[in-house]
Amino acid sequence: MLVIALFAAWYAFRPEGLIIDRRVHEEFPPTRDGSVAETLASGTFHSVVHPTEGTATVYHLGNGDRVLRLTNLKTTNRRML
Repeated sequence: MLVIALFAAWYAFRPEGLIIDRRVHEEFPPTRDGSVAETLASGTFHSVVHPTEGTATVYHLGNGDRVLRLTNLKTTNRRML
């Protein structure tokens, strides 16, 4: 019975989430010819199973490359109740 209670408490609280917190900041890649990146598509994240928010944008660079940029992305491994 104690094992089941401990597992339930771990599953509800997920203590590893307290120590795993990564922040990433990467500069936008420079274009070689100095052209401005064109926005092809953009959308926002919606919470379904896990609380999530942020924006995903696809850019087209002057050299033909495409870049996916995630802005203000926040998510967790906790399930929504």
